[in-house]
Amino acid sequence: ARRREFRGKQGLRDAVDRREISLEEVSLEVAAQLQAFCNLTGYAPLHIDGHQHCHVIPGIAPIVARVSRSFGVRSVRLPDEAHSHFHHVQPPARADFFWHVGTLAREARCIFREEGLCCPGGFAGF
Repeated sequence: ARRREFRGKQGLRDAVDRREISLEEVSLEVAAQLQAFCNLTGYAPLHIDGHQHCHVIPGIAPIVARVSRSFGVRSVRLPDEAHSHFHHVQPPARADFFWHVGTLAREARCIFREEGLCCPGGFAGF
């Protein structure tokens, strides 16, 4: 049996950067989760919202976009919140994380749109 490891929100990002994550396995997992949703509900999901915003990670975003579109998904939620909203966030490392995720979301917007997925114009509520 394959060992499963939960790395947490930053651990996953770091592992993708270090190429410790198989992007082929990411593709298979995204497809398996979407198929499980279809099997349980009888419907394809209408939108995607990745846990801890993992769907905007470079390398993962194109996979999520491609696989989601193949399942008929029409939109994706992007955590593209204005950087000015983070000046009050404590501790500063948390604000830095939010700023980084927002930047990745803006970059991922093009990827999702290229696959024909709609994205909201804004986000509030990290």
